[in-house]
Amino acid sequence: MLLSVALTAHAQKIELAGHIVDAQTGAAIGQVNLSILEKGLFYPADRDGGFVVLDKAISKSDSVNFSCIGYQTKKLKAGDINMDAVVKLTPLVKVLKEVKIGIVQFGSRAKREELWTAYNPMHEEALYMQDTHQVTGTVQSVGFFLSNAVDGDVTAPFRIRIYEASTDTLPAKELTKDIIVVTAYKTNTWFDVDLSAYDIAVPKNGFFVAFCLFDGKNYRTSTQPGIGTNVVTPRLGMTQYEFNRHLSYHWQNRNKTWYWEREPFTNNYMIRATVVPD
Repeated sequence: MLLSVALTAHAQKIELAGHIVDAQTGAAIGQVNLSILEKGLFYPADRDGGFVVLDKAISKSDSVNFSCIGYQTKKLKAGDINMDAVVKLTPLVKVLKEVKIGIVQFGSRAKREELWTAYNPMHEEALYMQDTHQVTGTVQSVGFFLSNAVDGDVTAPFRIRIYEASTDTLPAKELTKDIIVVTAYKTNTWFDVDLSAYDIAVPKNGFFVAFCLFDGKNYRTSTQPGIGTNVVTPRLGMTQYEFNRHLSYHWQNRNKTWYWEREPFTNNYMIRATVVPD
């Protein structure tokens, strides 16, 4: 009997439910993302800040991240998120300098794609931002040219990461201290995200901006004649001849080993960034 009770308790699903509000105004916050990164779990809240999650993969000890652009990410234990919980997010505040010098653009300037990516879940695609003018300052925004393409979904979520470039020009130390999860709304166009509130300084060796996919369970699949079954994620545009050197790398798993691999030929991702100089 004790074994039966233990098995039943073990199989119970943890339910997370509540609303997310601004800690200062009490207003509901839409488009908040809940994630348990250690398990590759992701759940979007609704446009009114409400969320209901019922998943047997969640345990009470799991750390749940509540993230939204413009707010500090809040981490709570799943066991502490009771029914009708009110989660308060604190706005990110940045004091702007009185004088701004002209914004500098890095990365791709292409108007349309020549290829589309279709990488697997958990992979990352990163473009090196060449700092040919030795600009110092902070990252203002990052952008991605996204599409549904043939078998994708531009509205599926992805994570943004920024890495310092190593001396041999590889993604190295992560500069994004927060969890930044976003979704686009329009296909076949640039999707730009304002990151000015995060105050990310441009390192001496330059930096990479990365487009990061979640675990496969967070995306649906589709089957297309002649294509097969694919995971439906946003498709990231690529150019073949925009740059005269290799600037793109993808984070992939081969033989149970994760590493950065350079894109072949002169294929480069359509990723861009703007920097406000000091």
